[in-house]
Amino acid sequence: MNNFQDYTKAFSNMASQLPLSPATMNDAYQKTAANMEKAVSIALNAASEVVDINDRWAKDTLARARDVAEEKPSPENMVKTMQDYASSSWEASAQYLASYTEVARKAQMDAVELAIGTAK
Repeated sequence: MNNFQDYTKAFSNMASQLPLSPATMNDAYQKTAANMEKAVSIALNAASEVVDINDRWAKDTLARARDVAEEKPSPENMVKTMQDYASSSWEASAQYLASYTEVARKAQMDAVELAIGTAK
């Protein structure tokens, strides 16, 4: 069987050898934990917004695909429908990609603000 070593005592001994007071170490831990919470919040908010964009894009695409799937009275109508679908898909792609860009820009600005605030 493997015996796993308890590192609690080893880290306590190591910490006691450092020229830092326990209060300083605790303060550093608190600041690091707060910054990590903010960083994770930025990432999760961005991920949530991206999922919302994906959902809207998928629903929009499926709604337009229904038009393509409907029976057309003539081949010309089918060609027109396919052209309209391609055109609207192209326009929607540009719109949704712009939405992704906005989410990325906001997350980047929030991360920069966090980094600057951490450096102070």
